[in-house]
Amino acid sequence: MNYDLHLLPHQYDLYDSSSPKSCMVCGRGAGKTFALSAITMLDFIAGKNVLVGAQSIDSLHDNLWNEIQLRADEFGLRDRIEWHERPMRAYFNGATIYTGTYEAIDAKRSGTRVATMVLDELFLAPVNILSVWGPVMRDCGFSPRIVAGTTPRKGSMWNTLFSDPNCGWEIIRAS
Repeated sequence: MNYDLHLLPHQYDLYDSSSPKSCMVCGRGAGKTFALSAITMLDFIAGKNVLVGAQSIDSLHDNLWNEIQLRADEFGLRDRIEWHERPMRAYFNGATIYTGTYEAIDAKRSGTRVATMVLDELFLAPVNILSVWGPVMRDCGFSPRIVAGTTPRKGSMWNTLFSDPNCGWEIIRAS
């Protein structure tokens, strides 16, 4: 099936990135959450397990989870996906969307063979998030990929990391 997303150039750059770690860093209203929800849905319906994370349960539910469900509506798949609210999970053709929050990263130990990790507002995440959540990406059967979106935040350790051109992340900027 073909899904027409109508992405902006910077959103398409994130979607189309071949980097194992890519992050869209731009201001409010640039479509970060939209792009992350589209990537989540496309990987999920392709049979990949996806882990999505955000700062808190409220921000996860009200922003990224809501956008993921809107993409499912747009793709005409909402009724074919099994949705759960507690914990927030979705199931489709053997694939699962798992969820986690930055406020409780140690609570996210479940979920296996995750191929794509999607992190909304990455600069709010603790710097050890990848070492804590990374193990769920073992043996996924795909090339694991981490995609993120964030608003720049002064004082964030991520800002320091991303200022190094050799940080190991593809940084996509937009205004």
